[in-house]
Amino acid sequence: MADNRRVALRSDTAPPVRALFSQGLRVGDLVQISGQGSIDPSTGDVLHLNDIEAQTATALDAIRWILHAGDSTFPDVVMMRVYLADRTLFAGMNRAYDAYMRANLGAVAPPARTTIIATLPLDGMLIEVDALAISRGLTARETEA
Repeated sequence: MADNRRVALRSDTAPPVRALFSQGLRVGDLVQISGQGSIDPSTGDVLHLNDIEAQTATALDAIRWILHAGDSTFPDVVMMRVYLADRTLFAGMNRAYDAYMRANLGAVAPPARTTIIATLPLDGMLIEVDALAISRGLTARETEA
Protein backbone atom coordinates (compact mmCIF):
# COMPACT_ATOMS: atom_id res chain seq x y z
CA MET A 1 0.00 0.00 0.00
CA ALA A 2 1.29 3.48 -0.88
CA ASP A 3 2.53 5.79 1.86
CA ASN A 4 0.31 8.86 1.57
CA ARG A 5 1.33 10.66 4.77
CA ARG A 6 1.69 14.42 4.32
CA VAL A 7 5.16 15.54 5.29
CA ALA A 8 5.95 19.27 5.37
CA LEU A 9 9.35 20.06 3.87
CA ARG A 10 11.54 22.80 5.29
CA SER A 11 14.96 24.21 4.55
CA ASP A 12 16.65 26.96 6.56
CA THR A 13 18.50 27.99 3.38
CA ALA A 14 15.21 28.81 1.61
CA PRO A 15 12.99 31.78 2.49
CA PRO A 16 10.61 31.19 5.39
CA VAL A 17 6.89 31.14 4.64
CA ARG A 18 4.85 34.25 5.41
CA ALA A 19 1.47 32.57 5.93
CA LEU A 20 -0.04 29.18 6.71
CA PHE A 21 1.56 26.98 4.03
CA SER A 22 4.62 24.75 3.72
CA GLN A 23 7.80 25.51 1.79
CA GLY A 24 7.13 22.12 0.27
CA LEU A 25 5.02 19.06 0.86
CA ARG A 26 5.72 15.39 0.23
CA VAL A 27 2.89 12.87 -0.10
CA GLY A 28 4.23 9.46 -1.05
CA ASP A 29 6.35 9.95 -4.17
CA LEU A 30 4.80 13.35 -4.95
CA VAL A 31 6.79 16.46 -3.94
CA GLN A 32 5.26 19.93 -4.39
CA ILE A 33 7.43 23.00 -3.78
CA SER A 34 5.69 26.29 -3.02
CA GLY A 35 6.56 29.36 -5.07
CA GLN A 36 10.09 30.57 -4.36
CA GLY A 37 11.58 33.95 -5.10
CA SER A 38 14.91 35.65 -4.63
CA ILE A 39 14.42 36.27 -0.90
CA ASP A 40 17.06 36.44 1.83
CA PRO A 41 16.19 33.59 4.24
CA SER A 42 17.29 35.52 7.31
CA THR A 43 15.86 39.00 6.59
CA GLY A 44 13.01 38.34 4.17
CA ASP A 45 14.36 41.07 1.87
CA VAL A 46 14.23 40.70 -1.91
CA LEU A 47 17.74 40.03 -3.25
CA HIS A 48 19.30 41.13 -6.55
CA LEU A 49 16.94 44.01 -7.30
CA ASN A 50 16.55 44.63 -11.05
CA ASP A 51 18.62 41.53 -11.96
CA ILE A 52 16.36 38.84 -13.42
CA GLU A 53 19.19 36.38 -14.04
CA ALA A 54 20.42 36.52 -10.43
CA GLN A 55 16.85 36.38 -9.08
CA THR A 56 16.14 33.33 -11.25
CA ALA A 57 19.21 31.46 -10.00
CA THR A 58 18.41 32.34 -6.38
CA ALA A 59 14.79 31.15 -6.70
CA LEU A 60 15.96 27.88 -8.28
CA ASP A 61 18.51 27.43 -5.49
CA ALA A 62 15.69 27.69 -2.93
CA ILE A 63 13.74 25.03 -4.84
CA ARG A 64 16.83 22.79 -4.90
CA TRP A 65 17.23 23.07 -1.10
CA ILE A 66 13.57 22.27 -0.44
CA LEU A 67 13.67 19.38 -2.93
CA HIS A 68 16.67 18.04 -1.02
CA ALA A 69 14.67 18.24 2.24
CA GLY A 70 12.15 15.94 0.52
CA ASP A 71 14.85 13.47 -0.63
CA SER A 72 14.53 14.80 -4.18
CA THR A 73 16.65 16.54 -6.80
CA PHE A 74 16.05 18.44 -10.02
CA PRO A 75 16.06 15.23 -12.11
CA ASP A 76 12.87 14.29 -10.19
CA VAL A 77 11.05 17.50 -11.24
CA VAL A 78 8.33 16.98 -13.84
CA MET A 79 6.77 20.48 -13.91
CA MET A 80 7.98 24.03 -13.22
CA ARG A 81 5.80 27.12 -13.16
CA VAL A 82 7.56 30.46 -13.58
CA TYR A 83 5.80 33.70 -12.69
CA LEU A 84 7.40 36.86 -14.10
CA ALA A 85 6.61 40.44 -13.12
CA ASP A 86 6.95 41.61 -16.74
CA ARG A 87 7.14 40.07 -20.21
CA THR A 88 10.40 41.94 -20.93
CA LEU A 89 12.12 39.71 -18.34
CA PHE A 90 11.49 36.52 -20.34
CA ALA A 91 14.79 36.37 -22.28
CA GLY A 92 16.95 37.00 -19.19
CA MET A 93 14.99 34.46 -17.16
CA ASN A 94 15.38 31.90 -19.94
CA ARG A 95 19.17 32.39 -20.06
CA ALA A 96 19.53 31.86 -16.31
CA TYR A 97 16.96 29.03 -16.21
CA ASP A 98 18.64 27.15 -19.07
CA ALA A 99 22.10 27.47 -17.49
CA TYR A 100 20.80 26.33 -14.11
CA MET A 101 18.95 23.34 -15.54
CA ARG A 102 21.95 22.26 -17.62
CA ALA A 103 24.05 22.29 -14.45
CA ASN A 104 21.50 20.43 -12.30
CA LEU A 105 19.60 17.95 -14.50
CA GLY A 106 22.32 15.65 -15.70
CA ALA A 107 21.23 13.52 -18.66
CA VAL A 108 17.47 13.47 -17.90
CA ALA A 109 14.93 15.30 -20.04
CA PRO A 110 14.05 18.76 -18.71
CA PRO A 111 10.75 19.21 -16.88
CA ALA A 112 7.67 20.69 -18.52
CA ARG A 113 7.32 24.42 -17.84
CA THR A 114 4.71 27.14 -17.96
CA THR A 115 5.57 30.85 -17.75
CA ILE A 116 2.97 33.31 -16.53
CA ILE A 117 3.13 37.11 -16.38
CA ALA A 118 1.75 38.15 -12.98
CA THR A 119 1.81 40.71 -10.21
CA LEU A 120 4.14 39.27 -7.57
CA PRO A 121 3.69 39.61 -3.80
CA LEU A 122 6.74 41.72 -2.87
CA ASP A 123 8.12 44.97 -4.25
CA GLY A 124 11.27 44.26 -6.25
CA MET A 125 10.36 40.62 -6.87
CA LEU A 126 10.83 39.86 -10.56
CA ILE A 127 10.24 36.10 -10.46
CA GLU A 128 8.60 33.34 -8.45
CA VAL A 129 8.96 29.64 -9.32
CA ASP A 130 7.24 26.51 -8.05
CA ALA A 131 7.96 22.88 -8.84
CA LEU A 132 6.31 19.48 -8.87
CA ALA A 133 8.48 16.37 -8.55
CA ILE A 134 7.91 12.63 -8.47
CA SER A 135 10.62 11.04 -6.40
CA ARG A 136 11.41 7.69 -4.90
CA GLY A 137 14.16 9.27 -2.77
CA LEU A 138 17.78 10.16 -3.33
CA THR A 139 20.26 7.68 -4.69
CA ALA A 140 24.00 7.90 -4.20
CA ARG A 141 24.55 9.37 -7.69
CA GLU A 142 21.81 12.00 -7.19
CA THR A 143 22.79 13.20 -3.74
CA GLU A 144 23.59 16.92 -3.71
CA ALA A 145 26.04 18.65 -1.41
